[in-house]
Amino acid sequence: CSGTESAGTGSGERVEGGTIRYAHLQEAPCIYGGWVQQAYLSRQVLDSLVSQTEDGSIVPWLAEQWSVSEDQLTWTFTLKENVAFTDGTPLDAAAVAANFDYWVSGGNGTVAAYIGDYYESASAVDATTLQVKLSAPYAPLLSALSQGYFGIQSPTALTGRSEQENCEAPVGSGPFTVGEWKRGESVTFHKNPDYASAPANARHQ
Repeated sequence: CSGTESAGTGSGERVEGGTIRYAHLQEAPCIYGGWVQQAYLSRQVLDSLVSQTEDGSIVPWLAEQWSVSEDQLTWTFTLKENVAFTDGTPLDAAAVAANFDYWVSGGNGTVAAYIGDYYESASAVDATTLQVKLSAPYAPLLSALSQGYFGIQSPTALTGRSEQENCEAPVGSGPFTVGEWKRGESVTFHKNPDYASAPANARHQ
């Protein structure tokens, strides 16, 4: 798992391979979206800019560092280098900026509810530098960005595939890819063997 949830502190030994099963009360309409059930699913596939620890601290994930202007309106994020989506698209600042625009233009209603009244623009200063401009200060921005709703998708997939394809199998840079979705029964995820971009508070890669 990755994100704000952490594994139990039992004394069991690490096991290679195997299967984890968990169930939801209600099936979500898509793997990615604004429902909490979707956030649990998409978190397996999509990485976020930052992660939040149990004590509320914000730590690096896809963004290695960040700063905010004195007026609290311009946030600058420095991204990890050499991260790619599982379709081969580089995960660079332009890709993340495209996700911001996608979210607020209808891609995720929950994200729009969080930042829609504050978001002005996102742009790539260079390949690893993202600049996000707000119309008004928004103190909980980093906490919001740590949530599964703000998972970063491949812009190539978002624009080059159908809405249904992206619904059923979003393309991210995360530890798993979507395998088979048997609607009403199960979703299977496959390990991403190239994954090496876990958040700073993850216990392993």
